[in-house]
Amino acid sequence: MTPMLRAVGLAVGLTLSRCSEDVSTGDDADYWDDDSYGFSVAEGFCAFQCDPAYLGDGECDDMCNVEACDWDGTDCFHGYGECYSHPDGSDYRGALNHTESGYPCQKWSAQWPQRHTRIHTNFPHAGLGGHSSCRNPDNEARPWCYTTAPETRWEYCEIPPLQPSCHHNPSHSREAPSAARPLDEAGSGDTERNPYNLSFYGFDYYSSYDIFPSVVFERDIVKALPLNKLIHGQLDEHTYVFYEVEIPRSVELIKAVVVPGEGDPDLYVSFDNPFPTGANYTFLSDNYGVEEVTLGRYNYLFCGAAGVEASCTLHLSILAYDEYTTFSLVVYGVEDPTAEDAPSLQCAPGCEWPSIGDGTCNQQCNVEACFSDRGDCECDQDVTPDCIDGCPISCKPEWIGDHYCDEACFRASCQWDKHDCLKRGETPCGDDCLPSSVGDGECDAACNVESCGFDANDCFHNHDECYERPDGADYRGKVATTEGGYPCQRWSDQSPQPHTRTAQHYPYSGLGGHNFCRNPDREERPWCYVADKDAGVRWEHCAVGEPSESACVQPPPPAPPPAVEGAAAAVEVVGAFVLGLCAILLLLYCRRLKHKRALRTGKFTQYGGTDDSILGSGLEIKPAVPDSA
Repeated sequence: MTPMLRAVGLAVGLTLSRCSEDVSTGDDADYWDDDSYGFSVAEGFCAFQCDPAYLGDGECDDMCNVEACDWDGTDCFHGYGECYSHPDGSDYRGALNHTESGYPCQKWSAQWPQRHTRIHTNFPHAGLGGHSSCRNPDNEARPWCYTTAPETRWEYCEIPPLQPSCHHNPSHSREAPSAARPLDEAGSGDTERNPYNLSFYGFDYYSSYDIFPSVVFERDIVKALPLNKLIHGQLDEHTYVFYEVEIPRSVELIKAVVVPGEGDPDLYVSFDNPFPTGANYTFLSDNYGVEEVTLGRYNYLFCGAAGVEASCTLHLSILAYDEYTTFSLVVYGVEDPTAEDAPSLQCAPGCEWPSIGDGTCNQQCNVEACFSDRGDCECDQDVTPDCIDGCPISCKPEWIGDHYCDEACFRASCQWDKHDCLKRGETPCGDDCLPSSVGDGECDAACNVESCGFDANDCFHNHDECYERPDGADYRGKVATTEGGYPCQRWSDQSPQPHTRTAQHYPYSGLGGHNFCRNPDREERPWCYVADKDAGVRWEHCAVGEPSESACVQPPPPAPPPAVEGAAAAVEVVGAFVLGLCAILLLLYCRRLKHKRALRTGKFTQYGGTDDSILGSGLEIKPAVPDSA
C-alpha cells in the first residue's frame, strides 16, 4: 500500500475507533467532545478562560480576542484604523500582521517559536498583548514583529505612510484606574495611583493612544529602604513599587528576599537603572514562592557602573504580576561574610528562605521569624479538608481542577492540577515540566530529566562533541566540568553565581536548564560558572578538545517517499478519495449519534460533563530576561 493510502486508511481507522469510543457505552465518564478537546467554558464566560473581568480592562487578552467576546472590547484595537502620526510608528495601532518579507507575525503574548520580553507587562504603553499586529515598543526605526518562522526571529513591517494627524474612535480611550491600597511600613504619605507621573519612562503620556494601561506605578516613585529591616507591603494587580537601598563600601555581600503573602510578587534588581522593570533590569527572580537574589563584591556586576570598590545604590522593584499581592521584603548587608560573628542570612537556624512554603514541613522553619513555614506544617485534612499535604502554598487548593492550567500546581504533590494542564492522551513526566515545555526549543531544567526524555532534543543530550569554530561558540557537547575540575552550574540557575548569561539574553548560544560548557559571549573558548560556592573562583574555561577540521555531520533528514508515476498515481488518488469520503461519512454518523445521546442525557457541556481527566491546557508565562530584538 502506498504512503498516501496508508495515511488515509489510518485516518479511517482512527475515526472508527473514536466513533466506537464515543457511542458504545453511554457512560458520561467516557464522553469526549471533538470540538472542544476538553476546554470548558465556565458559566458567564464568553470563551474558554476569558474571565468577564478581563474584558475592556486595558490589556488585550489572547483568550478574549475572539468574535464571541467582541474582540476583547477595545483592548485589541479592532477597527482602530491604520493611521499613525509618530515618525517611528510607535503610535501605530493598526491590524497589519505580517512582515515586509511576508512572514506571519507571532502574537506578542506568545513565547513560541520566539521567546522574548516584549510583552504588555514590560511595555504597557506599546499596544502589545494577545494579538499579532505589528508594533514598535522599543524605539526601533519603525514597527516590526517576531515571526512564526523559527529561523527568522523578527522583521520590520511595511505599514501605510505617515499621516500628519489621526482621529481615532473615542471609544478606544481608557478610564483612569482606581487608587491602589496603601502600603504597610513601605513608605508614608499618599500612595494613590498616579498614571501621569511616568516622565522617567521617556514618553509624553498624553500623546500616547494607549491611554491608562493596566500596568501602573506607585505615586511615590522610589521608597528608601534601610539594610537589614523587614518591611511589609501590598499591591494591586499589575502594579510596580520601587525601592532604593544605600550600600556602603564596607558591605561585601547583600541578599534581597521577598516572601509572598497573597499573590505572586516578582523581584527586579539593578544598580544602574533606578526603575528596574521587566523591560530593563540586571537580575530577576520570578519563582512561585520566595524570591531571593544574592550578590557579593566578587561579582563584577556588584555596584554596576560605579565599580566593585565603590559605595553605591541598589535599586529594587516588586511587581504584583497577575493578582492582588501582599509581600514582605528585606535586604541583608554583610560586611565580612567569613567572620565567625557574621549575621545569619537565614530566617532561622537551619531554615533557608526558599524552603518556606515549599510543601514540606520543616520544624526549623515553623517559627514566627520564618512565617511559620508559610503553613507547610499546618495541613490537617481533618481540620482543613481542602489542604493537600506536600503541595506548596503557591498552589491554592481551589486552583486544582478548576479547568485552568496553573503552573504552580503541576506536580505530583498537587495531583498534577487535576489534569488541567493535560490534553487527552498526555501524561505528566516530572514536577513543573508542562507537556508544552517538552521540545519547545529551550532547555527547561524541570524537563531535563530521564522521565521527560531530557526535554526531547532541547538539552543536547543526543549531540556529539564535534564543533568547528575556533572559539567553540558552536560547541553543543556535554562536557560539564571546568579545566580545574569544578562542576559547572546550570545556566538557568542564579546560585551560587548570579549572572546574565541566560537563554533569554543569548537565545542562540545553546544555554538553558543544563550545565554543559558553552561560549555565549565571545570568550576564547567554552566555559561555565562554577557550582561550588567555596571554590574561590566564579568561572573557568572547559577542556572540550580541539575544533574539527571537517564539517560536523548532523543526522540526515528522513528520505522522501518514492515518486508515484502514471497509472499507479491515478489509482492512488482515486483510492485516497474513496477512503477519505468514507471517513467523512463515518464522522458525520458519529456526530449524529453523539447528538442523539446528548438529547437523551441533557448534557451539552463542552468538556464532556463529568470527565475530570480531560480538561484545559492554558498556560501562564512570566516575563523573561530582556534580549535584543
